[in-house]
Amino acid sequence: MPSDDLSALLTSEKAFFADAFAAKDCLTDEQKALFRQETITQRRQRLSQELYAKMDGRVAYGPFTGLELDPMPGWGTSDLFSMLLGCYELEIVDALHDPKFLGRSHFVDIGAADGYYAVGCLRNGRFKTADCFELTEVGRETIARNAERNGNAEQIRIFGVADTTLPSQLETIDWSDTVVLCDIEGGELDLLDEAFLSALKGAMILIEFHNWVENFWPRYSALLERASRDYDLRLLERSAFPNYDLPELRGMPDDNRMLILSVGRPNVMRFLQLVSSSQTPCAEGQHTSERSLQNPYRRREP
Repeated sequence: MPSDDLSALLTSEKAFFADAFAAKDCLTDEQKALFRQETITQRRQRLSQELYAKMDGRVAYGPFTGLELDPMPGWGTSDLFSMLLGCYELEIVDALHDPKFLGRSHFVDIGAADGYYAVGCLRNGRFKTADCFELTEVGRETIARNAERNGNAEQIRIFGVADTTLPSQLETIDWSDTVVLCDIEGGELDLLDEAFLSALKGAMILIEFHNWVENFWPRYSALLERASRDYDLRLLERSAFPNYDLPELRGMPDDNRMLILSVGRPNVMRFLQLVSSSQTPCAEGQHTSERSLQNPYRRREP
């Protein structure tokens, strides 16, 4: 090999290993012992806090780039790292930014947790206003803090538990101008009854199903049957893991990189999109295609 080629190779290889060398130099004996002894849950929480400090609490990639996250989330303590890297629940992120529905300006988040989607979509201009329903007080407080730190507190309303009175609480909402996300840990199977779905007719509804609840299959199949009467049903494709060769992850052990990109679910989740049968979403989004916010991680498994 010519000396010039060897010199260039050595330079590039030094750059390749730089993060690994830096990580090794900073690794203490205490950290090594912790790495061997901690549980997966403990490590997820530790890595979340470490990455939060390293990234100054700001999302680095994807449509929510620049979003500031609260350091003490009420719900997603172990999910901070995947949120900071913009790879949390990519199926939902993709659907919320689907060009066909960018003309809709209002967002209703049922089971809003810490407000990641609502505040993120207000900050990047995807929606103009949002209504959040969150069961826990600590979650509602976190949503308020996240909205305040990102400058959109005036655009968001925060409610308590979502029940069958939700449509009447939002009686002034134009559902044809609204995207609804429902993620309530199995409660979706009861909440989305025939009357509720009828009241929200016109909305585009995204649902995350939780298959570990009791009597899931008969309840799930019944929900699909009643939803199919007024809505077209679309199962969202599973999003592949993003490329883990990100600057923030280089130098980390393989186990840590995979944990950081994980959302800690017991199995592959099912996401469903409902669109009123009478609507034509392709036409709906034609005049807003230029506003499309592309997710750089949108890669599909074969």
